[in-house]
Amino acid sequence: MDAPAMLVDSARADQDACDDVPDCAVSYQSARHAATQVTDLLRDDAFAGDPAAGAERATALLSAFQEHGELLDAYLPDLVSRIASLLTGNKQCPPIVDACSLMIYTLCNVRGASTVRQLLPHTVADLTFVTDYLGAKRDPVPWTTQYALMQWLAVCVLVPFQLETILPYADPSRALLDLSITYLCRPVPLSSAAAACTARILSRSDPMANDRMQQFLQRILPIVADANDANDECIGAMTALVQVLKVVPRDRVQQYAPTIADACLARDTLSSSVTVRKLSMKILQRAGLSMMPNSIPSWLYNRGRRSLLHALTWPGSSYKPVDEVSSANSPKGDVTPGAYGLVLDKIYDLVRVESIIARLLAGLSDANTVVRWSSAKGIGRCTMRLGRQLADDIVSSVFDNLRSEPYNADVWHGGLLCLAELIRRGLILPERLHEVIPIVVDGLVFERSRGSHAVGVHVRDSACFVAWSLGRAYTATDLAGHALSLACALVPVAVFDRDVNVRRAASAAFQENAGRHGLFPEGIRVTTTADYASVGIVSNSFKRVAPAVAAISDAYRHSLVRHLLMYKVGHWDLRIRLLSGDALSLIDPASCADVIPRCLSDDISERHGAIHALSCCIRRLGRVPDELQGPVRNLPIRVETGGMFKGRGSDMLRSAVCALVESISAAGMPLASRTVEKLHAIVIECLEQPLQPVQLSATSALRSVVLQYSRQLPLDDLVDNSVHILETSLNVPLVRGHCMALGVYNRPTARTVLALIKATLPVQPDDRLDVETRVQGVHSLASLLSLECAVAIDPPASFGSGHTEPSNLLLQVLVKALDDYAIDSRGDVGSWVRLAAMEHIAAAIERIQGEQHLPLVETAMQALVKQACEKLDRIREAAWGTLMQVSSKCQTLCSIVMQPEDWVHSHLRLAPLLGDAVYGKHVFSGLILSAGGQTVSVSKSALRAIDSALDNADNLCETLAIRSIALFDDHQGDNRVTVPLFKTLGYVLTRPNCRIHFRVVNDIRKRIIRESRTISSRIASIPLVCALLQFNALHRTVRDGNFRCVMKLLVHRFPRIRSVMAESLYSQLVALDAATVGLDETQFNAVLDIVLGVSWLECPDEEQIASLQTSLGIVTNASGARLSQTKLYDQSSTLSDNGHYCYSDFVSGLSHP
Repeated sequence: MDAPAMLVDSARADQDACDDVPDCAVSYQSARHAATQVTDLLRDDAFAGDPAAGAERATALLSAFQEHGELLDAYLPDLVSRIASLLTGNKQCPPIVDACSLMIYTLCNVRGASTVRQLLPHTVADLTFVTDYLGAKRDPVPWTTQYALMQWLAVCVLVPFQLETILPYADPSRALLDLSITYLCRPVPLSSAAAACTARILSRSDPMANDRMQQFLQRILPIVADANDANDECIGAMTALVQVLKVVPRDRVQQYAPTIADACLARDTLSSSVTVRKLSMKILQRAGLSMMPNSIPSWLYNRGRRSLLHALTWPGSSYKPVDEVSSANSPKGDVTPGAYGLVLDKIYDLVRVESIIARLLAGLSDANTVVRWSSAKGIGRCTMRLGRQLADDIVSSVFDNLRSEPYNADVWHGGLLCLAELIRRGLILPERLHEVIPIVVDGLVFERSRGSHAVGVHVRDSACFVAWSLGRAYTATDLAGHALSLACALVPVAVFDRDVNVRRAASAAFQENAGRHGLFPEGIRVTTTADYASVGIVSNSFKRVAPAVAAISDAYRHSLVRHLLMYKVGHWDLRIRLLSGDALSLIDPASCADVIPRCLSDDISERHGAIHALSCCIRRLGRVPDELQGPVRNLPIRVETGGMFKGRGSDMLRSAVCALVESISAAGMPLASRTVEKLHAIVIECLEQPLQPVQLSATSALRSVVLQYSRQLPLDDLVDNSVHILETSLNVPLVRGHCMALGVYNRPTARTVLALIKATLPVQPDDRLDVETRVQGVHSLASLLSLECAVAIDPPASFGSGHTEPSNLLLQVLVKALDDYAIDSRGDVGSWVRLAAMEHIAAAIERIQGEQHLPLVETAMQALVKQACEKLDRIREAAWGTLMQVSSKCQTLCSIVMQPEDWVHSHLRLAPLLGDAVYGKHVFSGLILSAGGQTVSVSKSALRAIDSALDNADNLCETLAIRSIALFDDHQGDNRVTVPLFKTLGYVLTRPNCRIHFRVVNDIRKRIIRESRTISSRIASIPLVCALLQFNALHRTVRDGNFRCVMKLLVHRFPRIRSVMAESLYSQLVALDAATVGLDETQFNAVLDIVLGVSWLECPDEEQIASLQTSLGIVTNASGARLSQTKLYDQSSTLSDNGHYCYSDFVSGLSHP
């Protein structure tokens, strides 16, 4: 595994969807299925007819294995052979060549070019075909075709024959080299294929090989040495150099290595192109290797066979431990005599090698990861060719670089990657492990603040890579002295790191070391506890995994506590600070003494985290240790008097202080009355803040203070003050906070109850209209009126007259709260009030005693039934759950509300009640909001429920129409109800066999005219207007009224309304017949022709309008004069100078008829 990302086991399933693959799960079965389908495509004669479509289908099938291309290995030889055969067999047909080349490119992209290249045929005929096709001058060839043929040429040029006997060129090698070099200036995919081809041409053992190399370098090196920034030509040239140094035999490039190195060293180190810097590192390391000895020094650390059997040996086993096998090969720390000078003699150019290594070391601090990673691998490769002393100098340079830049994340990341490479290659001897382990430990907790965030995730990940490499590279004997410190450093990172990838990487590194050596204390238990899956969710890792690991060993517990105190309690991320306090209280709550000194830190994050951790620990202990009572008692007061509640972060600090006050009160710490009053004042100040999370924390703290120290507080005076604020203040946060406080003081006086009742009413002055206040008012009122000491009071006039019992009054308040449908920019905020009411209404109903109060209970049940039919899921679920609790109060609901999960089908379950005299109106009121809403799934569910009810009941259609009229009257001018009612009633009236009285039709039409006051309501009413046309035959007044309503919409001043009305009218008339709409055949056909022939997006002329009125038989006054276009238009509008309506007309139409 070469990268830190490979530290963790691959657990991601491929989620790519492919319509052509029946089973999209990436598996061996799906690979076989995809390969079979591609093979069938190549066999099919249809492929020759439309090769592009076939290639696209094959590409879709193969691209599903982008991340798991190895699954195709068993089928690759056959696929590549078939594609190549099809390509060469149709070389005179460019579409087929292009299609086959696209498939080859896809395979290279999925499985890798080197793997696919080896499977391509490489006969003499193939070389001739590829060369001719690439060299021919024709119309532009797709780049994928050029890419595939270049990859093919890269393997064909390796045929073991003289090219002069195959290709019709005077100098075939020169011709092929020129051909490949021309493609080096193309974009990256094509230039990479050309670079591979170029390297293999130059690797041929021809008599003119050296001449070809010189010619190649003469053309490439000037491009590489050019100081200008990257372009396709430069990137292609540098990629070709990398491939040449990698593929061409060493003895052939060694003499040119200094020249190549000089060209790269001449480039600006700070090139803005990441690709150029990465390729420079690759070229330099390859050139440097060519100038170094081609042998592995004897001083390298050699562990021997790396088998897990070493950790799995048992008594009596015949397996010989690895330490014994490798002891003969392990270095003893002595340098072979003359080894240093021998290596120096073998270095081709010592000065340039030093410059190369210096540039590679500088690349470790590059700003980009790929450059640092390439530099690290280069240093590892070069160091393997040096003597021990020179290699030791390089290792020391890496150490010094890390120590000299303690705050540079890039330097640390590159340095740790380099250390991992050196360790993997045996270049760091065991006697230097005492220098490596502290660096790894520091890297595992590396994090540097950058304003509102921090950097260091990649550093910690690379440190896990080094720890993983240590386990694989060294024997148990060598690591014995460092195992405990390494284990205690990995465990906290595995459970407490903010980034999930780092947690999993640390877990994998711990598993590697524990499995191979068995040196980590309780390594197997820790590995199974903090595994890949369990550390994936951060809250689970902090609250469950960490305490479980701490219970395994004291060493791990101490390291976890130390890590929390040093790095996580004051973390910059709020969520991590909160989780750290919880984890500290679960692992070692007695450590709260260590966080007290940090509670007054200048750093707001550290101050907040310490106070939160202290409150969690005290809550967990259930008491405050005697030696800490003084500092803890005065801490909230010191925070407040020190002005720490001001400035950035004061809100979260207030929440933490409130949590601390709550913990102190819950612990029962003895406090003086003056201290109690100060703490109460701090809590009240937090309660008056505008942010709701702060107010909620303050409410919890106030409840705990009042419960514990009520005798030391003047509660009556505090209640009077809060009531006075509710009655007089216009400060919304202040009113909300004291509304919450009244629910905590538990003093249900008449004045208090009346003040809370007024706070819950949805109708408030504009400067006091706050939905959160109403929510808290409901909670507070329910808390007060549920007390046994509550007394009867006279309610406000809106609740009726007379002396009302607390239970009755509470139920009335809750029922009124269920009618809160306030809307603001956040949406249906009234639903918050309704949810709050439903939390308490079941208990309120249960407290009602006596038959004289049954009408009130029935009213509450009706309100709950309505909520159970509405459009919001959470409202329906809450209402259904409440109905289940109180269904025993109503026999009608007992058989309907039975299972909690039935709330999903509440529409269908409650639809049979549409005909019920008690609950029918309320069920219909809820269903119209769902059926006429914008959520498609909810609308369909409600309409299906209405359909089922209409199918199983007679005369229900007219009943619903009459109820709709009542709803129009109850919600006059309320588009929240009238617009969905238009849609729902229109759907009901279009049902087959719908019969209603003509007077009902006239009443519905009158309501349509009255409620259509805005553009949205007028457009929503059009389907209902058209639905009324089927009742024209009932009475003359119905026909005339409906046609007048249609004409008013057809000549409306807004084109959108005219167009929608005309389209709906035509559809409705086509579905009906002349007799149904009250016209003869001539009139009916004339109406259809006019409606279809007029462009309603433009203003219709008076002749067209007059003709339509005549066909419809519309007469407007006693003299019999027809309506003119001018009279039909709204006279309140004014035309602009050009005769068209202005934008002001549109704005006025939004709210006026």
